[in-house]
Amino acid sequence: LVLGTATDSAAQAKKLKVAIVLPGVITDKAWNELGHNGIKAIEKELGAEVACVEKVAQPDKAEAMGDFARRGFDVVFGHGGEFDAAAKQVAAKFPKTWFVVTNGNVSGSNIASMQINHWQVAFLGGVAAGMMTKSNKLALITAQKFKAMDDAYAGLVAGAKWVNPKVEATMSYTGDWDDVGKAKEA
Repeated sequence: LVLGTATDSAAQAKKLKVAIVLPGVITDKAWNELGHNGIKAIEKELGAEVACVEKVAQPDKAEAMGDFARRGFDVVFGHGGEFDAAAKQVAAKFPKTWFVVTNGNVSGSNIASMQINHWQVAFLGGVAAGMMTKSNKLALITAQKFKAMDDAYAGLVAGAKWVNPKVEATMSYTGDWDDVGKAKEA
């Protein structure tokens, strides 16, 4: 390797470009805000150029991911398992871009899935809930049924029963990640 050539300088000067596509708003104090915080950490810690788009509806997920790839982003995150199909759809069209799906179940030559251990996190919540409940009844309210939520429910129940074997638990689906009214009703 010969340092100092024009080619090496250009390669060193190329800034990493990372984007994230979010299904909800960055001010939700939950999932989407955590994803946004992650992309901001990449910007700060790695000096990357970052971009974010929020509130992307299901039919628009592939287009949003593809748009970042067309604009030369090196890595595009789809923040949630609901981005699996979109990542598969765009990955073949943009082989130089890495597509990463948080809580995804897809892989490929330029696709990766990043898993969070929801069971462990929810186990701790279940311990707290099992110790606090007065009725011995717990519920997990979520929008959709998929592996991450099934794991969270299993962890919640295991943690609660670990400290309180009398606990009964149920899981309820609202069908909408952003509808607070549906969540309160559930």
